Amino acid sequence: IHLAEVKIPVSSQYIGKTLQETNVKQQYGITIVKITRGLLEIDIPEADEMVYPQDVWMILGNDEQISRFSNDIDVENSKTTQYEKTDIILDSYLIEPQSILCGKTILETGLKENQHCLIIGIERQGKSIMNPHYSTVLEVNDLIWIVGDKKRLHKFLKNN
Repeated sequence: IHLAEVKIPVSSQYIGKTLQETNVKQQYGITIVKITRGLLEIDIPEADEMVYPQDVWMILGNDEQISRFSNDIDVENSKTTQYEKTDIILDSYLIEPQSILCGKTILETGLKENQHCLIIGIERQGKSIMNPHYSTVLEVNDLIWIVGDKKRLHKFLKNN
């Protein structure tokens, strides 16, 4: 899994729709973690964020997911690159018995609302859960994968 940057072409079928309406998470398995629109940067955008021509999406996914999405949105008009310089990072956190996250649903953690971070995966008892539902309860020994702003995420992980 890695971050990539994709420029949304003017001719895209997604223009004028909300992120939720695009259905790219369900269709491709990618997660949009940042939108750059001119000088505006939107970290961990909400589902009701509109798509505009020339938006640059930072997406998270595996090679196959990113490639399939890029090809479908018109590879000639969209440049996809692995994105290295960013304040958005992917990190892991082990849920220990004393963790304040233990026993909470993803929604109840407040990570998205308070820290602008997303739990994008869970490793549990040798199995991987990608894009877990917000009602998933975090359990002891879960290894969660979180994407978000580097400073906020490191501060949160340090304090929990």
